[in-house]
Amino acid sequence: MTSSDSEFPIAATFSGPVRGKRENDLIVFRGIRYGAAPSGRDRFRPSRRPVPWREPFDAFEFGASAIQMPLGIAEFSGSSPISEALSPILPSADDKAHASEDCLFLNVWTPRLNGAKRPVMIWLHGGGFAAGSARWPVYDGATLAREGDIVVVSLHHRLNVFGFLYLGDLAGGQYLQSGNAGMLDIMLAIWWVRDNIAHFGGDPNNVTVFGESGGGLKVSTLLAMRSARGLVHKAIIQSGPGVRCLTRETATQNAKAILAELDLELPRDLEKLLDTPASDLASAAARAQEKARTAGRTLWLSPVVDAMTIGEHPFEPVATAMAAKIPLLIGHTRDEGTFFIASEKAFGSFTRDEARARAISMAGKKADALIAAAEHYRPAAAGTELLADVWTFTWAFSGTVTIAERKAAQEPPVFVYLLMWKTPVAGGVLGATHALDVPLVFGTIEAGRPLMGTGSAPAVLSARMRAAWIAFARTGIPSCPDLPDWPPYDQKRRATMIFDENCRVEDDPFRDVRTVLCS
Repeated sequence: MTSSDSEFPIAATFSGPVRGKRENDLIVFRGIRYGAAPSGRDRFRPSRRPVPWREPFDAFEFGASAIQMPLGIAEFSGSSPISEALSPILPSADDKAHASEDCLFLNVWTPRLNGAKRPVMIWLHGGGFAAGSARWPVYDGATLAREGDIVVVSLHHRLNVFGFLYLGDLAGGQYLQSGNAGMLDIMLAIWWVRDNIAHFGGDPNNVTVFGESGGGLKVSTLLAMRSARGLVHKAIIQSGPGVRCLTRETATQNAKAILAELDLELPRDLEKLLDTPASDLASAAARAQEKARTAGRTLWLSPVVDAMTIGEHPFEPVATAMAAKIPLLIGHTRDEGTFFIASEKAFGSFTRDEARARAISMAGKKADALIAAAEHYRPAAAGTELLADVWTFTWAFSGTVTIAERKAAQEPPVFVYLLMWKTPVAGGVLGATHALDVPLVFGTIEAGRPLMGTGSAPAVLSARMRAAWIAFARTGIPSCPDLPDWPPYDQKRRATMIFDENCRVEDDPFRDVRTVLCS
């Protein structure tokens, strides 16, 4: 059953009919339930399809966000020009106000409910594996759907301790996949697309999964999940290169630290854990993470190589066999690191010695060589600039290059980009910061104005990036008329599209840094 003639069109799904809204020349569905509530006895277990319904469900509002936790970096207190600038790309009070364990909802933007077999783009939101939601205005899929004649899908899934607490070696049985519950939610949404998207005008055989930051990490992880084979046809990783997942040993130690905060031990106290209020569980995880940070360790709740959901690391030591079948578009921004240190009190006044100390903690024995290489591209950099570069190069750049190099050894191709355009807001101190690409890719310039600034430059660049993303979703090749010829990345030339006011292709950008970190 599909009805597209009214102001409130109805589409069929395997669970029951859903009613959307006409918004200008699109049809939009918000808050479609794709999974049963993963709470109570289902906490930490693989998600299930919802109980079917008969009467049309009004999909007019976003569904609940997942329960949120701190991102693991310093957070802003009070208002400042920098916090105002970053507000469109930070977890908001709205996310927390609408948070629930019952969070398995998705959203669809489509031009029409017909059998046109449009390409489908599934967006996975940022926020690491800890926070974020699809509710953010900069994630609105209307412009992509309209300009590309495509179907855009976004979704919520379990996060942090609810989505990635590995209990397999402690409780066994139904909890062997608990460390990847959030990824299993994403897979349930992908299965929903396979089974239902034709009723929304989409082609289930032409699905691109894309995401930024934590969303990019989730896309990376999907390329190591056997259950995604044949269901994901193209992938876009934006500022979230996921080379490795956690090992079972590390994930088990993380779980023990969190359980200790609750004075629980498994399997003895499993029932108590399932009955623990969600707020208490999240607080315990936050305390354990803070204790680890104070001790100089990282307690990272994220996907696990559990031998069931995920059998191998996505790109370590090589790209997975599944990745070999999927065209990949991957890249990052020039100044990723400013985002991660902007909320620290010393931002703008870090000394070079402080930057070097951080470099040692992040790059180890390669720190001095990394700093020398970074200075080649930004001579006489101040301490804050140098520290931001250390962040950018040790995480986003090295991970992107590693994935590109290993994917380039396969077919189909990989295409690499670098966003160089710098936002002028907050006196320009953020540069081409982390997540600056989000409103550019979605065309949500007005929602992103606090981050993008005034003027026409963001809109011009956004049109070019959108065209490339849409072309890639259609064909697996991001070439389009408004950009120079964009060759695939290979291990000889290393061609990279530079997105700036003057878009261009450069070979092997930051070669000196690559030689230090990736060889």
